[in-house]
Amino acid sequence: MTSCQKRGIPAGADLRFQSALKAAERGNADSMFYVGYWLANGNHVDQDLAAAWEWFHKAAENNNADAMNCIGVQYRDGIYVEQDYQKAREWLLRGYEANRCNHVVLANLALTLAQGFQDYDNAHEFADMAISLAPNNTFVLGVKGRIYLMQGNPKGAYVYLKKCREITPHYLRTNAPFAKALRAWADSARAAREKR
Repeated sequence: MTSCQKRGIPAGADLRFQSALKAAERGNADSMFYVGYWLANGNHVDQDLAAAWEWFHKAAENNNADAMNCIGVQYRDGIYVEQDYQKAREWLLRGYEANRCNHVVLANLALTLAQGFQDYDNAHEFADMAISLAPNNTFVLGVKGRIYLMQGNPKGAYVYLKKCREITPHYLRTNAPFAKALRAWADSARAAREKR
């Protein structure tokens, strides 16, 4: 066993991770979040999903909205845990209460309300709030487009997907749900022209 392992430093941890870990162990909530995030994604350290989950919860207990967002998304998408839209909504609402200006929390809350509850009115409201905070963020714009797509409105989806494409040209090619929406809109537009 190496001296790093004896001190509780995970395998593969670089100096950046070790610095964040020290701050997290001293009670810094932002560092707790980054430790969890890096463990979840294998950045600066070997991936460890169980440890990431624990650090997200520690950060959330210290009112970190980003950690609450990650927990909510994990429940929504069934990552590390069984999918549970109710718990996802609860965690994302807690994240929203902790930081009402976090566009990622707002967008994920919007997507959860649409996907898990078909609550499109509130989903659009939260998505619009996220867009007002981050008008050029492709994730936020893409969420708004996905909500329209879930409602069966490819034309509405296309408005936001077009903005995503303008900001990041390869965005639609690398995001299957959005590429599908674009094709659906193009097919419906073509069918409408052929009727004339």
